[in-house]
Amino acid sequence: MDNKYDSRKGDIFMKAVQVTGYGDVDKLKIVDIPIPEPKEKEVLVKVKACAINNTEIWMREGAYGTGSKSGWRPEGVQFPRIPGSDITGEIVKVGAQVDEAMVGKSVVLFPFTSSGEEGSEHISEDMSFIGSEYDGGYAEYVVWPADLCFDMPLADYSESAVFFCKRVNRLAYGTTTAGSTWRNGYGNGGKWWRRILKCTDCLSSVWC
Repeated sequence: MDNKYDSRKGDIFMKAVQVTGYGDVDKLKIVDIPIPEPKEKEVLVKVKACAINNTEIWMREGAYGTGSKSGWRPEGVQFPRIPGSDITGEIVKVGAQVDEAMVGKSVVLFPFTSSGEEGSEHISEDMSFIGSEYDGGYAEYVVWPADLCFDMPLADYSESAVFFCKRVNRLAYGTTTAGSTWRNGYGNGGKWWRRILKCTDCLSSVWC
């Protein structure tokens, strides 16, 4: 199947891995589904790398809980869901309100949306995670808000995909008190990551 993206052709199918329910690896299914269309303020990203994060494994296994306890929103994870939160790729299409100059940029995706204030995003009631509340990076393409796509911190797609989880989360955990939950750590990590991605001079202080 030729799944190279060409906006002139309309719907083209892509390969993706979906989690179909709680359980072992037999709940992972390779599917052909339409390439998603970016909304007005979104971009379409051709996935170049997606790190395997323990959180998507635990989500599938039900380690966080099932039903309403499984996700970040009250309704829980809705299946089927494409997992994958640590994503890098190339922007190939933009929504109507996004600058066309973003097409062709190599980016890393900030992994959640929230209306919470900086540093408190993780406790906002509408916090939603890619790969949990949104379809994620275990696919050839993914859509995501343009303002949550940042220049890659490193030249390599794979290294940039693991940058957040492997390095910046150390800062997140370092800023929490003993006994703080992973979610609290991630909130602080989100604040630090945004600052780091906007300030390349900061990179040397965490990449060691």
